[in-house]
Amino acid sequence: MRQLHFIASTGPMLIAVGALLTLPAIATEEAFFEKEVRPLLAERCYKCHSGVKASGGLLLDSRAGWQNGGESGPAIVPGKLDESLLIDAINYGSSEMPPQDAGGKLSDAEIAILTKWVRDGAVDPRDDVAHLGGMTAADAAAWWAF
Repeated sequence: MRQLHFIASTGPMLIAVGALLTLPAIATEEAFFEKEVRPLLAERCYKCHSGVKASGGLLLDSRAGWQNGGESGPAIVPGKLDESLLIDAINYGSSEMPPQDAGGKLSDAEIAILTKWVRDGAVDPRDDVAHLGGMTAADAAAWWAF
């Protein structure tokens, strides 16, 4: 009976400790995204896959963008490289992204960064609101100049 009381009284504490142990991993994954993934997406992908008019309907400038995907469906399935259209495209599988007229194939190091990110769960700390020149995408779409 004593053992059951001990387990019942410490169970919530063990769950809380377990949750705290995952925080450093999430912080590390967010740091990897901010240091490696976001700059790579901004430099090599945003030209065609951000803003109001995105190539193939795919936005990569927000988490919601890659989750919703474009005309072919969700671009990334976190943790599942074989199901992630982005990974197929950057490896020049069934499509070739970026295309030659947009800078050509990513380097092996760039492919490795995106592959690691997707394999590790595609942690993306960005909020779901894409911004264009200080405006949300919805505001930009409604603005008179667009």
